Amino acid sequence: SELCKDIKKYPQALVNVRVNNDKKQDCDTNEDIQKEIDRIQEDFKGNGRVLVRPSGTEPIVRIMIEGENQKEIDNIAQKLADLIKNKLN
Repeated sequence: SELCKDIKKYPQALVNVRVNNDKKQDCDTNEDIQKEIDRIQEDFKGNGRVLVRPSGTEPIVRIMIEGENQKEIDNIAQKLADLIKNKLN
């Protein structure tokens, strides 16, 4: 409990994006997707995080965003999902 007292909990937004199975690994290398992830992380200024990863078993890219405001991170997650869907389909 002593160690946990300094951990700040944030709301999460979780979105699964169905993509072309042959392209799902490209979420790690696509320049436009990576630029958007970097921009989002910069906007959080250390008060949130973004995790984007391809599913190991499905034609899906998983997005998890944590931040201070649930409505804001829901919107950010959906915009990122739309970008990923457009780039990887």
